[in-house]
Amino acid sequence: EPVEPVELESELPELTEITPEPTPQPAPKPSPRPAPQPDPAPQPAETAAPSPAPSTAQREAAPVAEPAPSNEPVSVGQVAPTSRVNPSYPPRAQRRGMEGFVEVEFVIRRDGSVDNGTIRVTRAQPRRVFEDAAREAIARWQFEPGQQLRRATQRIEFRLR
Repeated sequence: EPVEPVELESELPELTEITPEPTPQPAPKPSPRPAPQPDPAPQPAETAAPSPAPSTAQREAAPVAEPAPSNEPVSVGQVAPTSRVNPSYPPRAQRRGMEGFVEVEFVIRRDGSVDNGTIRVTRAQPRRVFEDAAREAIARWQFEPGQQLRRATQRIEFRLR
């Protein structure tokens, strides 16, 4: 029994010899210390915040970082409306059995409504058949409210059932 504690004691000095090696590691810490100036100080805070909750930190950071450009619409591509009004099929096209599509671009206001003055047809097939119906429908669509204006595109298919 007394032999085992002696072996353990002989290993302990080896561990104490290893511990002085990490002491040079804290020494580099004083060199970054002069860095806490107004600019670098927020950066460590931002890098620390995304690790617990990346999505909320980025969502909160974006609107605060860009207060000025919020009046300029951000392109969001195709967005699913929360309330969609289907276009009325033009009777003339229905009688002739015509089908087609209309692609429109428009701006969604912060409250989620469509800015009717911005509805613009970018493509239509065939032309001058379904554009008015598409414009009237999209003017009544509602989207999720957002922090800023959004430029969206939408493709409306006109198919006879």
